[in-house]
Amino acid sequence: MNDLAPVIVGVAFLVTIVLIIKTVMDSRTRHRLIEKGVVDDKLKYLFEESPELRVLSVLKWAFVLIGVGLGMLASWFAPPDLTREYMTAGMFIFTGVGLVLYYMIARHTLKRK
Repeated sequence: MNDLAPVIVGVAFLVTIVLIIKTVMDSRTRHRLIEKGVVDDKLKYLFEESPELRVLSVLKWAFVLIGVGLGMLASWFAPPDLTREYMTAGMFIFTGVGLVLYYMIARHTLKRK
């Protein structure tokens, strides 16, 4: 478990950096649009997020985290000399499967709308 600590810290650090950059860029875009006075009914959809899309976003991240967890779990059953390789491959495979499932669910949900 001590071997996973640097990996978990690194992933958490990268996710935090990406979220900070996304928040700053979204804020800049909104301020530029407001300064130019182009915020009207046509652009309100950029600032509004429907509850349905919020639920789908949570579902996506749930599938990603479940995939990462399953990949780590699968590495416990690997031979000791191949643990890292199994963990990395399992994380990518299970996360990919989770994202495909998310895509199918999201497409079905948005099609009903």
